[in-house]
Amino acid sequence: MRGLALHVSPLFLRLALGLVFLYAGWGKLLETMPVEGETAARLANAGFVKMPPRVTPAQPGGAPAENGQNGSADAGRMGVVVIPARQGGGGQSFTAADFPEPVEVSRRMNLVLSMLAAEERGQWPGFLASPTMLNVQSWAITIIEFVGGCLVLLGLLTRLWALGFAGAMVGALWLTQIGPAIAAAEPAFLGFLPPLPMADPAMWMRAWELMFFQFTLLCGSMALACLGAGGLSLDGLVFREKKRGVRVMQDE
Repeated sequence: MRGLALHVSPLFLRLALGLVFLYAGWGKLLETMPVEGETAARLANAGFVKMPPRVTPAQPGGAPAENGQNGSADAGRMGVVVIPARQGGGGQSFTAADFPEPVEVSRRMNLVLSMLAAEERGQWPGFLASPTMLNVQSWAITIIEFVGGCLVLLGLLTRLWALGFAGAMVGALWLTQIGPAIAAAEPAFLGFLPPLPMADPAMWMRAWELMFFQFTLLCGSMALACLGAGGLSLDGLVFREKKRGVRVMQDE
């Protein structure tokens, strides 16, 4: 029974955590989402969205009213000027009016938006909210989820990836649950948790559903980091062979 607990229990943890984090990382790495208006402007001002080209009426001589640059001769004859795409950042300031139509961005940008919102609330260090650091952090979480999910399923470097999962969940709890609850106008439960609407039969479960899911992933990740991958894993195979080799050398 002891062997069953040591080898099979981690397998179930690896299966649950690996699939969840692989799924989450897959979406951030390979899929996109539409953003527009204020959301697109915030990403553009941080340098993550390029404002799409748009057609505007031309002034006499083919110059667009917005920037005073000369348009092409063809554009002038047609009465329109195509304003080329511009990349955000570098001191440029975009507004919601610059993005009347949705633009597609990586779903990884959800992480960037969460960190920008936390920085505006004073709950995220300013040096971590620079475009470079936002990019580094969002890519780090995406890699931890996608690559870590794959390798945890195989049971390779399991403790390392499990600690990465735990760190990602600590960040998620702070950015999406605890931080917003502290900053909200409505009093937080116990001073730092989202309000607990026990009197509302429609909301009492849903209100904390995401937070409980994140907390469960955090606890499961820490449990896996403590237990290790178990014998039914690449870690078990590699380190078992390594230990066997050490014993042979000692016997000799």
